Amino acid sequence: MDIRDDVNLYSEIVKKISAFERGEGIEFHKDRYEKFISLFCKFIRIDFFTASLIEKARIEIIELLLGIPGYIVPKAFAVFKERNSARGGSWKDVGMVGAFIEIHAKLSRLRYESTDEDSLVDLFNYLVIALMCIDENRIIAGHRSKTVVITGDQQGLGKGMADLFRANGYNVVDFGTRITKDQIDDFFSTSAPTRIDYFINNYGINHLNWLGELTDADYNIVDINVKNYIRTIDWLVRLGNVCRILNISSQTYKIPQRCTSVYCSSKAAISHFTKVAARELAPRGFVVNALAPGKIIGTEMTKLTDAQVLKLRSWNQKKADKYALSLIPSGRFTTVEEVALAAIKILHLPEYINGVTIDMTGGL
Repeated sequence: MDIRDDVNLYSEIVKKISAFERGEGIEFHKDRYEKFISLFCKFIRIDFFTASLIEKARIEIIELLLGIPGYIVPKAFAVFKERNSARGGSWKDVGMVGAFIEIHAKLSRLRYESTDEDSLVDLFNYLVIALMCIDENRIIAGHRSKTVVITGDQQGLGKGMADLFRANGYNVVDFGTRITKDQIDDFFSTSAPTRIDYFINNYGINHLNWLGELTDADYNIVDINVKNYIRTIDWLVRLGNVCRILNISSQTYKIPQRCTSVYCSSKAAISHFTKVAARELAPRGFVVNALAPGKIIGTEMTKLTDAQVLKLRSWNQKKADKYALSLIPSGRFTTVEEVALAAIKILHLPEYINGVTIDMTGGL
């Protein structure tokens, strides 16, 4: 990247911050330092950053920037340009978390030496760098050099997981909605990356109907939700690509729900298949687990399923939600961000946790 791009982005961020009212004194109150020192200490201990955590960090960074007196800005800008040029660009290479470590160090120093102008300049610069990293999605320094393949559309849960992995430095490969045998075979024989570290079987379908009225659309659930999960793992084994695998199941693997006989059966099959796969493949180094969330707000499947429930059961949305929520001790449905965070954490659990289906149902 051209060093001038860094300088321009720095200038844009400073210009936006300068539009707000800022502090006038160089000294901070001790309690102000303690608040931010504690906060950034927590930030640098986080394993994986979600969108909401990154947004929280952005808000706190801006608040801290606004407490730095305006006369520091010109000197900080000069120092940024000089050092960025000297190192051959780009200060953003430290990543957001790297910037947090520096911010924490400067705050700790300023707590005891509040008149240390050089540390204040560095604090200002690393705060701006942290915002630069957020703007360009550089959350960690460098790259984890790990590749994850996620099946399904890049929307809903698939998008949520892809965004989370990318934000935390992973290389994400879009498997897409390859739902036929030929399409899956083509991916693994011609398009798959040389090395896959994590594989997430995410793509699935649902179609509600009463027993006695099932159609081809209902039976197609077995092909998509069961056969394709098995087929992708079979390919990974054939290729000798030892990796960690996560199968997205559902609470319906153990909780029977009317009008979903085929879907419930497909998820039960996946949870049991996960056990079988782990038993076969653990000796080779594979780790195969499943995640079974409840209703996820905002996904296309949830929208379609909700619409079908209302039609088949002659309910309205309020009645349907009231019934569903009455069964959940947490009193709410889960979110895409929560499930994505659970997925990335499960894939990093000790390898001895193998062959299990992890429930995510708010206590249900």
